[in-house]
Amino acid sequence: MGLWLITAALLAAGENEIDVDGVHIVHSGKAEESAANTTQSAEVLRSVKPDLIFLEWQPTDWLEALNGFPACGKPADVIKRWRKFYANNAAQYPWLATAGEVITALESEWATGHQVYVLPFDGPQELTASTENRPGLGNAVWIFLRERFMIERLRHPGVETHGKTALVLCHDFHWQNLRFLLQKPTAEQIWLHYFGPLSSPVKSRAEVERELAAGSPTLWKYWRQWANHAADPAAPHE
Repeated sequence: MGLWLITAALLAAGENEIDVDGVHIVHSGKAEESAANTTQSAEVLRSVKPDLIFLEWQPTDWLEALNGFPACGKPADVIKRWRKFYANNAAQYPWLATAGEVITALESEWATGHQVYVLPFDGPQELTASTENRPGLGNAVWIFLRERFMIERLRHPGVETHGKTALVLCHDFHWQNLRFLLQKPTAEQIWLHYFGPLSSPVKSRAEVERELAAGSPTLWKYWRQWANHAADPAAPHE
């Protein structure tokens, strides 16, 4: 099946669940941020009762420290710090006003002895907060790079996953792309997926890299880390 048929089939199906390598993955997301969507995610968590929860959040050591404690022994100071983070940022990001409901749902699971691992899976803050994600190529590269971090963490979370259920909390557009990546497309298909819609003919690797190197230092930095996961179909193969 060609790239565009694969992508169209995934989007048409509108599925929020997928089984990959022995892991049942459920998505709860949003087309846009809202307090109602955050409440919905808490309800999905209570219903799904996942073993792992992936958050659209940059790597955070103090939060992941929760994973080193048994379900009934999570440190109260870390949970308090998590709640305070949401409260302190709710004025700027109104959807965080109800984000504490996700923590409450997690605490309910932990109280039963059910271990749920908390796994931020976005890129580092330097990347996620970058202002270089301008419309066009900059935004396409920014999304590609963030989703490389996401897919790698989904595949290699650092905890046992076989036979487990994972809940992924992220924007709908990220989930659509992650579903595509979970199908294990070729590097050429990945290039067309992210950069094909930008222009006709599709930009070459040389064109992309010239633009990034000239004016996007943060994107260029992370591009050099992840670029080999996408291959310009027009480029000669070694």
